[in-house]
Amino acid sequence: KFLKGYLAHRDCAIPPTHNLLKLIARCAETDASFLELANVAEILTPFAVEVRYDMDFWPEADTVARARDAAEAIREFVSGRLAIPLAGDPERQTGPALAIERVSTDDLRMWNALKANFKWRVDLRTFKYREMCPGFFDRVIEPATVDEFGRLFRESLHTEKLTGRAAEVAFWKNFGQYRGRDRTARGLLEWLSPPFGADRFAQAIEGIARDFTWDSFQRLRASCGQVSGFATPLAFLSFFDPERFPMVDQRIADWWTRRFPKQLQFSRTDDGWIRPNQQSLKAYVSWTSFCRRQAEVLSGLGDHWRARDVEMAVWSDRAAVLPTVRLASNQ
Repeated sequence: KFLKGYLAHRDCAIPPTHNLLKLIARCAETDASFLELANVAEILTPFAVEVRYDMDFWPEADTVARARDAAEAIREFVSGRLAIPLAGDPERQTGPALAIERVSTDDLRMWNALKANFKWRVDLRTFKYREMCPGFFDRVIEPATVDEFGRLFRESLHTEKLTGRAAEVAFWKNFGQYRGRDRTARGLLEWLSPPFGADRFAQAIEGIARDFTWDSFQRLRASCGQVSGFATPLAFLSFFDPERFPMVDQRIADWWTRRFPKQLQFSRTDDGWIRPNQQSLKAYVSWTSFCRRQAEVLSGLGDHWRARDVEMAVWSDRAAVLPTVRLASNQ
């Protein structure tokens, strides 16, 4: 319906078909980027007819979940082309304005303590489907080794190891989701396995790091099959470029609301999940800009700080008491 809606919006003839690949091809006649949806849409076509009339067509729960995610990806993709594009490279952002001010040695001591208190220990060996990925999921990622974990991911970007490393990152990021972490990592393994899947994923990561826009975010999500995800695709970006890009999750979004309630907030569901829409990505742009400027101030006092370091300290700041650079509307 969204694909046909796009064609109607463009005053294009709408073919009488349920085959999504044919609809995507027709949409691509006016916008070639629609071809990026081919892999996303392939899983959905059987649900148009077979699920209604073929009693032998009864997909497994994992297949249904991937199909739902694919439908969400198409909805977001088409909606993004009918809405105002996101403007938001954090390096070019002008708001929210940040007032750079002096940070005392006591403030720095608090930041260092909270960063050192970052606790996210993940036993990759507990991945339910580790036999699918020999040579991976064979270690425990301690807080002290997470930077090494990120380095291994970056080094794998254009190698045959990327699929396994990316699945490990997905499992690591979603480790707190007991029911979803195995499904997410397995889905990524399957998604990146077809020819050129991993190459497309690597190109999407490099593309969003180079030009951070709503469209590049959509391409990243589509390339890794995280079509309804938000935090996981951005975790890949953060591991790729921790100097400039922080991660985000429900705890970070809660801290952002408590610490800077007058700033643009992440769009949340009733149970706290971050919705993968343009408002949330604009909030991430503001959050990223904040992390970079805070890192700049802290680095001026001694050790080098990255945007990712600021995020890890904030993640540990449950009371939201960290002394920070001031945002304009909170001065």
